[in-house]
Amino acid sequence: MKFSALRSPDGGWFGIDTRPSSMKNFATYSLARLGVDDIDIYRPAQLDPQVPLEDTIGTIADLVTGGYIRANAINSI
Repeated sequence: MKFSALRSPDGGWFGIDTRPSSMKNFATYSLARLGVDDIDIYRPAQLDPQVPLEDTIGTIADLVTGGYIRANAINSI
């Protein structure tokens, strides 16, 4: 599953967001929306130049440790 794309109310694309708080929010919302206990693979659709890569990777690791996601595919981007 990919995350980070921001959409406007009319459905258009208007940016990306990989801040740690946003990533956790995206994961929580996805779990509820899909009705599952965890996400198999979780990766950013695009890297956010405003967020250090270390923060993105660290947050994904926290989500794995927290049981939100099973694996991280950050090496595929």
